[in-house]
Amino acid sequence: MKTNQQLHLLMPKYILVLCLLFMLAACKKTEEKLSPTERPEYGYSVPQGNNNFDDRIVAYHKRWGTYLLYKFNVQDFTWQITGYDKYYKSVGSNEAYINQQLDLLDNTFFKYYQDSTLTKYLPSKFFLCSSLTFQNKRVDAFALTSTFIGGYESFAVNWGNKGILNISSPIDSVSIFRGNVNYSFLKIMNLKGRMGMSDVFQSITDYVATISPTAPATNPTNADLYKRGFLGNSSISTPSNQTDWYSYLQVILSNKYANLINPATTATDVSAKGILSPVKDVNGLVRRKYDAMIKFYKEVYNIDLQKIGDGL
Repeated sequence: MKTNQQLHLLMPKYILVLCLLFMLAACKKTEEKLSPTERPEYGYSVPQGNNNFDDRIVAYHKRWGTYLLYKFNVQDFTWQITGYDKYYKSVGSNEAYINQQLDLLDNTFFKYYQDSTLTKYLPSKFFLCSSLTFQNKRVDAFALTSTFIGGYESFAVNWGNKGILNISSPIDSVSIFRGNVNYSFLKIMNLKGRMGMSDVFQSITDYVATISPTAPATNPTNADLYKRGFLGNSSISTPSNQTDWYSYLQVILSNKYANLINPATTATDVSAKGILSPVKDVNGLVRRKYDAMIKFYKEVYNIDLQKIGDGL
């Protein structure tokens, strides 16, 4: 017969066994009740329809892993980790013009990057829009504003509407769209920390000293800017290295090389015309920074910026 002391020692073991048996029974009961949910899981998939352009969209997804979406809601478009974007508004592309919109992207955007580059850098959500605005102003793509907000892991482009049939006016042209969409994409990649900046480019210019050489309280002239290696139309404060990088990036992507070297300009002209000519680039700093940026994108990312600018 077991003593009281022996029983006392055995009690924890009995309790442990009983607990294990209870847990096994509970698990078995839970497993028996499991059944697949009838509600589809949240996510993205293509095709979104059965049109001929849906086949093209599926092919893009197979090549790059990104979802080109023309059907989406506000949450899809504006969601960020910290909340929802309040400034960008969009409407999905009109299906009657999506083929033309994809043609536009093929000819102005996709063709300039290797498949491996797009696979690595394209955001997972690529919104095709018939209307895209930032603070009620129309834009061609995300990130064409001074401060990019936009949604998480997403990119958006405009022109999925009947206007695409006549992109030929001075303010709405294929060349303007080409510069804007590529600038937007590469700017986002930099802002998100996916692509960097050239150390050589940043070492050429002094980002501390004020621009105006004689009177810091006086707005610098465009000639002052060019002498220091900055592009025209800057503020009185010296641009940051990132702001300077974006200025060069946008100018290169939006201009033919012939325009950049055109000497038929003046040192007071704020446009990109002749920024690589001695008329504006009196100290050769603009050329050095231009060369550094071109080399950086070619060697690190296999992207030819000037080829995009030239529309080749």
